[in-house]
Amino acid sequence: MAKKSSVTETEEKKQEKERKSEGPLIPKRGGKKVVRDVIVDMWKTGLHREEIGIKKQEEYRAKSRQFTADMDLIGEIKEEKKQIGHIGIRESIWKVPLLERRLVLKLFSDKLNWQGTIEERLSQEYQMSFGGRHNFPCFSVILDDYDYVINIDKVRGGWLHPEWFIFSFIHKDATIEQFVIKAKLGLGDDFRVVSTYNPKATIAILDGKKFDIGGQWDIKIYDPELAKNRFFVRTLILFAATIRYHKTLYKKVKKILSLMNKGKFIGKLPPEELDLLKNPRLRRR
Repeated sequence: MAKKSSVTETEEKKQEKERKSEGPLIPKRGGKKVVRDVIVDMWKTGLHREEIGIKKQEEYRAKSRQFTADMDLIGEIKEEKKQIGHIGIRESIWKVPLLERRLVLKLFSDKLNWQGTIEERLSQEYQMSFGGRHNFPCFSVILDDYDYVINIDKVRGGWLHPEWFIFSFIHKDATIEQFVIKAKLGLGDDFRVVSTYNPKATIAILDGKKFDIGGQWDIKIYDPELAKNRFFVRTLILFAATIRYHKTLYKKVKKILSLMNKGKFIGKLPPEELDLLKNPRLRRR
């Protein structure tokens, strides 16, 4: 009996060595059933400070310093018919010239605790759009309790080419996984999310309701593991909230490209983006 056990142990060690040499195990992505359904409902207009009331505005700001003085609530997050969060926008972006506008949206819990921010990354947007001769908006996602910045960049699109946005996600074990958010048709409201681990399997669908006044996106998640990952889910929620503004962003980028091609455009980045782009290693000195 002892001899058999020894043989078994040797085989197990050999198998373990082979597994390590192959690298980390690739998870099976996708699924056939919807395991989580989250709705991002964007209202037609913001809930302005006049409607909220000064006292309520101060309460929100006291709960989270992320709820700035220029913040307006413009949407809600629902799951199983219950409100679980809000989407806010920095209204000050509409008060600056078109070429200096930078979209900033924030996700709050139902109790107005900050959960994440998605902001337009102008520097990369100018670079990608000029190089690709088309509108290529880029976003950065910053999440509460998540150690890394998630960059969501449009990498494909144009006449007869469906839009593709791609982002990298770093898991707890430091493995990295790329996800592609693919528009179903051109500049559409409907997107399908896949992983580079298994490009044919559907991980999630962002189903846009075209007849909703402000815009509504039903996020159906098919992957059981990712459905439980709050950072992944919040990333999709924040991206879905930007879709309402894509056409506005495309018009801005088109204007910028026109000026760039004439040698007239000089981009000036706002302090918030400069802070995001600062050298992290330099700060450690």
